[in-house]
Amino acid sequence: MGGGGSTRRVTFESGDGPGMVKISDSVVRRLRGEADAITHQPADQWSTTERTSIDTPQTPQELSRIQDNYEERLQSLEQRNDDLSKKANQEFALAVQEVEKKFVKCSMSPICQELQDDVLRCYQLNPKQTLLCSKEVTAFRLCVEETKKKLITRRG
Repeated sequence: MGGGGSTRRVTFESGDGPGMVKISDSVVRRLRGEADAITHQPADQWSTTERTSIDTPQTPQELSRIQDNYEERLQSLEQRNDDLSKKANQEFALAVQEVEKKFVKCSMSPICQELQDDVLRCYQLNPKQTLLCSKEVTAFRLCVEETKKKLITRRG
């Protein structure tokens, strides 16, 4: 790939038309075989010797100072995290209290349970003749309506 010479002929024209591809001047010079005016620099502009002098502390005191600095920053971040966590927990507790105030907790026992069981039993015994259970259904419905009336009069 790219190692052998190409026999393809390329012409250079300036203009904007269909089928035209724009390329930079440096690409044109390279295609013509001319030397590029810009010297190529590696992507990493720092030499290894400069990098080691930047990354490696020069003295044990400097190392100790850097370590103390990071420990201090870590403690500061942990404290900030604790503060934010406490604040979030407090806000959540307040939101729970608001919801509890808005919505009354219903902790009622089932009403007319025996009559409901009678209706269910009747339906199971007469799966194709549900009209035979009309007495049980009527008794259950009356019981539910009576319980509703009692609850409404207590609240009102």
